[in-house]
Amino acid sequence: MTQHTESSSYREKLIEHLFVAELLKMSWLHHCCSLEIAKPEVDNSGYDLIMEAMGVIRHIQLKTSIIGGKTAVQKVHTKLADKPSGCVVWIYIDEKTLRLGPFYYFGAEAGRPLPSLVDRKVAKHTKGNKDGVKAQRQSIRVLPKGSFTKIETIGDLYTCLFSKTQPGGSEEFADRAFGLQVEVMSSQGNHVIANEDLFLDFLVHSGVGVNDVAASSPASYISYLNSVAKLIDSDITPMLLRSEDNVRNIAEKIRGKREKNTIRNYCSAMRQYVAMVKAKGL
Repeated sequence: MTQHTESSSYREKLIEHLFVAELLKMSWLHHCCSLEIAKPEVDNSGYDLIMEAMGVIRHIQLKTSIIGGKTAVQKVHTKLADKPSGCVVWIYIDEKTLRLGPFYYFGAEAGRPLPSLVDRKVAKHTKGNKDGVKAQRQSIRVLPKGSFTKIETIGDLYTCLFSKTQPGGSEEFADRAFGLQVEVMSSQGNHVIANEDLFLDFLVHSGVGVNDVAASSPASYISYLNSVAKLIDSDITPMLLRSEDNVRNIAEKIRGKREKNTIRNYCSAMRQYVAMVKAKGL
């Protein structure tokens, strides 16, 4: 018996605190310390944490597994679907270091309720009755791992949880949930966009994407910049992008690494960032 099984309750609480700390760190570094967190007094509605940020309230059920573990399903309480934006976060941890990630997410876009659980498999009690029959638990549904979306980093998870426009989210999540054609953010070289919230607000007020499909939405422009940051291995900052010459230089650096149409999209996003830098005097 390992420490993880012998002290499972201790581990569960430890992982919860580590998870909360990582999200609070993201809020501190990138989102103006706006994240608020609470816990339910009574555990009968299928969630472990209540979080609010960016105008979104999340009721979150936490699940944990060791990387390399064999757990293939998770059980979810149907009451979670009654919440305004309930979701399940399945956290994988390194057995030796307790490092968090990757994460598996089951839920909808920020601000929307959990996808329907009606047609999901009904869970059964682990022990049978006097006749050996394991009765069904009508309030519990079984979700296979394939129902979850893999999210590599805590930064992408924060975005998934609280951003209604999903800036910088992973391609897998965006494709499955919203149909956005975006680039995957790798867990390696996970750079940031300086003044990201200000840039997103600038895009919205500039009318970007008002008459366009999702591929030209403000969320896509954020994603394009994330992809540029990954390709050049650098944060996107006003010092890096403040003129058309900067845009051309970066475009030259990444030429041949993506299709021409994709690079044109990247350049459009970079020009919007330059416009924001000039308009805000950054």
